[in-house]
Amino acid sequence: MSWSLFFITACLRHRSRVTADYSLLWEVEYRLSYKMLTNKLRNETFALYQCGTPRPSVSADFFVEVPIRTMAVTSTTYLPYVEMIGERRALGAYASSFDFVTSTCLRRLYEEGEIIEGYDSSTYSVDPTSLSKVDVVIADEWSAASTRPHALTYAMSDTHEDSVLKTAEYVEVLGLFFNREREAAAAIDLIVDRYECVKERVNRRRTTTTTTTTTTTTTT
Repeated sequence: MSWSLFFITACLRHRSRVTADYSLLWEVEYRLSYKMLTNKLRNETFALYQCGTPRPSVSADFFVEVPIRTMAVTSTTYLPYVEMIGERRALGAYASSFDFVTSTCLRRLYEEGEIIEGYDSSTYSVDPTSLSKVDVVIADEWSAASTRPHALTYAMSDTHEDSVLKTAEYVEVLGLFFNREREAAAAIDLIVDRYECVKERVNRRRTTTTTTTTTTTTTT
């Protein structure tokens, strides 16, 4: 492949991009054929380089070829994100008890053996065998220490954010590993729209209630 064709191909891979518009604890920087994802709370960097391109010669804590094919998550919080970006079948393992999973589709895949329960209920710990079969584990802060010895792990810092939208935007972090930025951005846009709609209705209701109370008091 000529260098000119290489550059064109690499650039096209980033035709969809995301930024942390609400979240404070992660950021992503797009470069020629890779993207640098930083967990600002942990001060960890992940170089996500595109399949078929050389591993970049950059300073990073972890290197991941994307899009990944299989993943595991440690918390039900991230399961809706998996479904929002259209990667339900990429979920190879759930590193906790499936008793907590409510998604009908995911439960069906689990019953069919497509998703493994990567959890040892006798010791209340992660099953390392199941994690060895996935490309990346998306873990909550508390579980990351137990999954890292067995699999490449990205620790989400969503629980350290201080608002609904800051937390919801972590769907875009998940999307980065699958090159699903377009789907992730659409998901957060929908969440923001619904959040603002509910917020507006609550404020309107509060204003109406306050006005009614004031009028009644004045009349009395």
